[in-house]
Amino acid sequence: MIVKKRGNSISQQKLEAILRRIPISHSKRSKVEDDLKMCISGIKGEQSLDYYLNFLDQWNFYIFQSLRIEGENGAFQLDFLIITYGFLLIIETKNYIGEIIIDEKYNQLIKMYKDKEEIYPDPIRQVIHQKYQLNNWLSKNKFPQIPIKTLVVFTNQNSIIKTVATSPIYYENIIRPTMLIGKINSMSQSHNRDIISNPVIKKLNKTLLKAHSPLIEDKVKKFELNSEDIIKGVICPKCENIMKREYGRWHCQKCDTVSKDAHIQAIKDYTLLFDQNFSNSEISEFLNLSSRSTYNLLAKINLKSTGTYKGRRYFLDLSSMEN
Repeated sequence: MIVKKRGNSISQQKLEAILRRIPISHSKRSKVEDDLKMCISGIKGEQSLDYYLNFLDQWNFYIFQSLRIEGENGAFQLDFLIITYGFLLIIETKNYIGEIIIDEKYNQLIKMYKDKEEIYPDPIRQVIHQKYQLNNWLSKNKFPQIPIKTLVVFTNQNSIIKTVATSPIYYENIIRPTMLIGKINSMSQSHNRDIISNPVIKKLNKTLLKAHSPLIEDKVKKFELNSEDIIKGVICPKCENIMKREYGRWHCQKCDTVSKDAHIQAIKDYTLLFDQNFSNSEISEFLNLSSRSTYNLLAKINLKSTGTYKGRRYFLDLSSMEN
């Protein structure tokens, strides 16, 4: 049973908003595009496991997709957390392409692809640390001691995995997707299914859902962009030209597209790039509209707001855009 579904990645939406809003010739564009490719690749890797996990008994396995929890010493992100009656399972996915060498001695993963070498953290050490953080979180929230298992799944079929390691954990815990169900079934057979009771599972599911806190990173700051780099206005959904407001609708003078609600994406872009809280004057400047016209549009969208008149501020919750 899927308890928490994977939402639309806020990081991906932020990167896409930047690419919509900076010129084609901008010096930072290639870096943003590279980040977006990595983000999409990671999501595709996670999604590829959904097919296999569908074969699990929905009444005995409770699945959390893309779970992020704030711990005492920082947040930790789990691609998958599976709760069973005998243990918890953390699954870390890697969607790398090329030749992959996992070096235990130096705690690193080396990726070789198209004559380019890149270094990443050791994925086994990564899931071991996630296990440590989850254990601490369970203890803090007064849950009983529960066995926690870990797996690293390399999802890309076009990767060659090599391991420079002596520890058995590297050979036991690094697998391909086709091995996943067999591995989980083997774990289930070696663990007593009565360790966790139904009431504890229900409480744990509820507490984890409440604890989920999606990462909201300032991408504009990360790429050292400023407000002058960002293209303002309502963007045509068809040709990406800036539209004009005419007779109560948006009109693209380049491709002749007409829209009644193209401003909604523009408001989302502002929220993704700058601030979840904004005033009428701030968003009207971004939309290239008068304050009166903007006020009427905001009233129709029915956003959350605080204050009155000139002191009113509107709010669009980014976490709600994850789903």
